[in-house]
Amino acid sequence: MDVPPRLRQQDQADFERALTQALATDGIRAALARSAQGLDSASLRALARSASAEIASAAADEYDEYARLRAAADLAGTLAARPREERGGRRDGGGLMSAFAVFTPVLAGAAAVLCYLIGYLLEFFAHSERGLADSMVEAAWSAAIVAAASAFVGVVGLLITAGRHRSAALAQGNGAEPVPDGLLLARETWRAALLERGMLPFLLGRLEPAPGGDLSA
Repeated sequence: MDVPPRLRQQDQADFERALTQALATDGIRAALARSAQGLDSASLRALARSASAEIASAAADEYDEYARLRAAADLAGTLAARPREERGGRRDGGGLMSAFAVFTPVLAGAAAVLCYLIGYLLEFFAHSERGLADSMVEAAWSAAIVAAASAFVGVVGLLITAGRHRSAALAQGNGAEPVPDGLLLARETWRAALLERGMLPFLLGRLEPAPGGDLSA
């Protein structure tokens, strides 16, 4: 399938759509029935594709305006995406904080258990170290409080992070970058011009009536 030289690759589908619409009109169907060349829809489609540049040039002004608006919209989308990427980078930089939030309760809990065991052993086997044993038990309780508090903070942080990620995913799924109305209008205007001024005149011009026939009837 030839790509119209004046059209970008992404606009090939619109060219084919206009061609299909043109071939389905009553005027083209009637002209095919009265044609002397014995052409069919497939033959006309091949002729239109081979002359895509000629057909597209009939709606060049509308296409240039559509391409200009699309380029501006693409640029605006690129600029709008940069702050999101920067925010994402900052979130990635917060990975160290997330690691601390996970490991702090574990380490504090281990310290609490260790201090309590040392204090218990000192109290049980070394009565002369009663003061040190009490200090170790107190340290164990302090570590346990730190473990509990850091675990609570970590859970809250994980919930907040999960909520942010879910919001970002929903925004992506719902299409965070809507297509501007002006761009949609420009596309429809170009499509109409391509069909009316390009495709239909070209196809009718390739059909000749059979002897005694009239394509304009």
